[in-house]
Amino acid sequence: MSTVYELYTEVRINEKWYCINSFIKNYENDAYEMVKTYCNCSRTYFEKAYYELCHIGRKGEYQQLSEGLQKELEEFKDDDLHITIVPYSKLKSCIPKDNIKEFHGYVSKDDIAQYELGELDDIYEPIDIEEINKMTPEEKQLYQYYEWNDTTGWYQKFITIRDRVKMQLSDWDDINGWKDYEDVRLVMFIDC
Repeated sequence: MSTVYELYTEVRINEKWYCINSFIKNYENDAYEMVKTYCNCSRTYFEKAYYELCHIGRKGEYQQLSEGLQKELEEFKDDDLHITIVPYSKLKSCIPKDNIKEFHGYVSKDDIAQYELGELDDIYEPIDIEEINKMTPEEKQLYQYYEWNDTTGWYQKFITIRDRVKMQLSDWDDINGWKDYEDVRLVMFIDC
């Protein structure tokens, strides 16, 4: 059985939390379903991000969730829920404002092409400037400076989550721009 990581977004208004995830109609069962802020069904690809979220967050309880999220997770309330509450400000503070990449170095042009086409999972052998300087001009032509994020690392996942929360907050402002929220948090629910 795989591990499913689900994240939802809540805002606090007048000391009360509200889930701001939208609903989309599922035409197979004619019901509206809540859209998750982020969902990942692979422990391998999300494990680093999970541990980093746990590090900057805190353990949460079902009763601490907004009414909307309690309703969404009601079928699991008697289970041993794994809930982590992460202040959005802490997640954002882990990402530099100028969105620099997690890794950088001189990389074989062939590796870059394969990586960008999805044929290579990661860049495994970057070299530094000292190594480049030792190469012949012909050898140097085979490399270029490159910046990238680890596809299984926490950094890229945090950027994706941050961007999705920004979109949700923008949607909130479009509908409820007259009502300011005091705080934003992510609620991570783990289904094992």
